[in-house]
Amino acid sequence: KQWYQRRVRAPSVTAPIDYVKFCGSGKDKAYKNASEKEERVTCKAMSTEGYKHMIDVRPAVEFGICAITNTVNVPFSKLMNGKSNVGEYIPEETEEPVYLLCRAGINSQTAVQYLKERYPEHCFKDVVGGLLTWTADIDPDFPMY
Repeated sequence: KQWYQRRVRAPSVTAPIDYVKFCGSGKDKAYKNASEKEERVTCKAMSTEGYKHMIDVRPAVEFGICAITNTVNVPFSKLMNGKSNVGEYIPEETEEPVYLLCRAGINSQTAVQYLKERYPEHCFKDVVGGLLTWTADIDPDFPMY
């Protein structure tokens, strides 16, 4: 027996694929990006106006590397799977917005849509551009990875 000569035939690509659809992103996602202006806030506006409630939806490992002051971590995967008690971080008063933040501003947009469905009486806002924009516009010394 020649056990080391076993060959596995790999499938060949015969036509282009729709990469966005293949990866499960883009307009075919269950929750589309929050594109409404009132659902978003720039880093500059948020830092000028201040904030009371911010949820960082990055994985715990990334949150451990760097985080903006007074944020809580509710990882996106746990939030979307319903495995987090996000309700404890949402204020009783509905006038105060809850800001959602991630590394580049994509997952936080999806999280805004998800939370709007579950807590329609509250105001959720996505921080445009996430921590990458925060570093570029607000704090160039903020540690990024």
